[in-house]
Amino acid sequence: EHSTSQKAFYYIRQLELHLRSALQKKTPDTFRIVYCWQYMHWLKLWTEVLAASSGKTGDGDDEGALMRSLIYPLVEIIFGVAKLIPSTRHLPLRLHCVRYLQQLAAASETFIPTTSILLEVFDLKEVSMAPKRVKKKSGDVRGVRLPVILKLPKEDALRTAEQLDACLGETFLLLNREVDLYKYSAGIPEFSVRICQTLRKVSYVSTSANQSFL
Repeated sequence: EHSTSQKAFYYIRQLELHLRSALQKKTPDTFRIVYCWQYMHWLKLWTEVLAASSGKTGDGDDEGALMRSLIYPLVEIIFGVAKLIPSTRHLPLRLHCVRYLQQLAAASETFIPTTSILLEVFDLKEVSMAPKRVKKKSGDVRGVRLPVILKLPKEDALRTAEQLDACLGETFLLLNREVDLYKYSAGIPEFSVRICQTLRKVSYVSTSANQSFL
């Protein structure tokens, strides 16, 4: 009985244990267990499973209710992963986490705020700096494909125009999706104030930086 929810609980529990180990030990080995594609694919899998099952809960549907109850622990794990290593280099991974959280919020019709993670992007010192002029080697492919990376290059992370365009473009896209998720909420005016204030500040700083660069 309840085999699906029991299996889901077991695997989500394993994800939580790996994250807890990384938080407690803070060693390169424990970080690598969490910050890898295998772990992220498990997060994506259970995000999709819980998102798909959350809308099917009805009267007397104990299995559906149990599956829905697992959304909260999964959300906590994803937030923990996003905040585990708050470095510029791991920005792509954090953006992946935001997508998972927004998917769960949309499917479960639950308020899961990811605004703070997104707005922290604009606090990174690299965002307010003029991009570096990097010489392209022969054979280099321009552009950054965020869906297939978890971290930026160790050298000059978020310092090239390509990296900035990709990461800021994704951040703006996710911010727009965040507002769209809660646009019918009574609290949307207050919810959007901080976003608007931050974007005005970023616009001013970016304009100043570009003028200095020129």
